[in-house]
Amino acid sequence: MLSARPSSAALLLAALALLCASVHASTLDYNKVQLIDYNNATGNFLFRGNEPIINGTFAYDELTQYMAARANNASIPFPSDYYLIDISFINRLKKSEREDLQAETKFFETNPSLGELAHHFLMGVLRPPSLFRKAERMEKAASLPTWMVDELPQLEENVHAQLSIGRSKPVVMYAHCEAGTDRTGEFSGGYYMRFQNMSLAQAEATNEGISGRAPNHASQWATQWYCLYLTTIGMDVEC
Repeated sequence: MLSARPSSAALLLAALALLCASVHASTLDYNKVQLIDYNNATGNFLFRGNEPIINGTFAYDELTQYMAARANNASIPFPSDYYLIDISFINRLKKSEREDLQAETKFFETNPSLGELAHHFLMGVLRPPSLFRKAERMEKAASLPTWMVDELPQLEENVHAQLSIGRSKPVVMYAHCEAGTDRTGEFSGGYYMRFQNMSLAQAEATNEGISGRAPNHASQWATQWYCLYLTTIGMDVEC
C-alpha cells in the first residue's frame, strides 16, 4: 500500500539524499548479488547487486562466481562463456561514483568481447503520490513516461526485452547502483511488479529482505508512482 503523506522533513531528507554523498559502498557484496529473472529459451539472465568493484578494479571474476552461485542455487546452469551487459544506475557527478564508472568503462574498453556498459542514471522522485488528491495522482501516474526523469517505464520494458533476444552466446545483465539498495531497489521493485506479479508491498519487502533496509524515500516514491502507472495500463497490481 502507498505510505501515508510524508512530512516536510521527510521531503527535505529525500532531497538531501540526492545531493549528499552516502557511505561509499563500492566493494562487490555477494549478499547483494541476486537472480531476478531467467529466460530458458535464450539462456539469458538478469541479476541485481551493488557496484562490482573490488580495490578500485572491475571485479569480473568475482562477479561471475557470485552470479554462477546464485544461478546454481536456483538449479539453473550458468554459462561458462557469456556476454555481460553491465547496467549501471550510478551518478557520474559524484566523485566516488564517477571513479567507479570510470573503472567499469575502462574494463569494457579493454575487454570488449566480454560485454558492454549500459549507463542509465536513476535519481528517484522527490514528490510521492500521497501528496496529490486521487484524481490528480492518477492523471500524473497515467502520464508517467512523459515526465519521469528516470524513464522507469521505458527502462523496465527495454531490460525485459533483452531476455528474449537470442545471441551467439547467452547474455547476462547485471543491474546495480553503488550500494545495491536505493536505485537498484527502484528498478528491481518495478520489475517485480511488472513482470513477476508482485504487489507493491511484496516488491518492497523483497528489496528490504535483500538489502537489510528499505530504499531511500526518492527511490520508494519512484516505485510507488510506477505501481500506479501500471494500473493505468490495465495491470491488476495492488499499490
